[in-house]
Amino acid sequence: MIRIKRVQRLLPIINPIMGVLILALFSGCIQVEQTLTLNPDGSGVVDLSYALSEDQAASLHALATELYEQDGEDHSSVFDASDEEIRKEFKEYEVHGVVLQSVQTGQAGGRKQRRLVISFQSLEGLARSGFLSDRQVSLVRNAQGDYVFTQAGTAGNSDELLMANEMAEDPMAAEMMQGFRVTLRIRTPSRILNTNAPEKTDRVATWRFDLDRDPKAVERVANLKTQVSFEGKGLNIREFRSVRAATP
Repeated sequence: MIRIKRVQRLLPIINPIMGVLILALFSGCIQVEQTLTLNPDGSGVVDLSYALSEDQAASLHALATELYEQDGEDHSSVFDASDEEIRKEFKEYEVHGVVLQSVQTGQAGGRKQRRLVISFQSLEGLARSGFLSDRQVSLVRNAQGDYVFTQAGTAGNSDELLMANEMAEDPMAAEMMQGFRVTLRIRTPSRILNTNAPEKTDRVATWRFDLDRDPKAVERVANLKTQVSFEGKGLNIREFRSVRAATP
């Protein structure tokens, strides 16, 4: 059975940025789409889909084997695991209010695809599950009574970030990464007032990264800090700032 906490850098859950980079670095192009929905009571849902070719999935398995063979850990990759195995892994997080609502795996166009829908009762519970351990996440109320939600890396010198920055300067690596695409969305419980997202509607902020169109897409993902402020009127969401995840 896979261990989700041990392969977070291989599987983009909750905020896929660093996980996406590792997958892309070692298995070529990958396509990821994630929507994080915040509800008026502070709960929420993460809808995550990702896909890569069968050859890339095989490369990912080889990478997992190399990473864990020295310490005797199970080296199954995220695509080796069955839907049932993933459901079992998520059971231990239910005590924190994190529930895997559904998981679907399939194939289309020679690519393996997986979609997970994960609900959480609070951002605090999400953090206690360990899913925010590589991110600085905060949801705070400003002086005007509105909410500001931000996500950013915990350290600018992380191994993943260093590798991404080095890759951005390597033409051969960039060629290997052809097809890298990431779409991140944040859906808010009220009207968006301000965001650094290049695309937004009344309640959805969207960031898109496509290496085929932007040679600096990987670097931009690695350095991304998402920020969205939304109306606080009628809402009473508990404020949250990332803390070190508790050991289950």
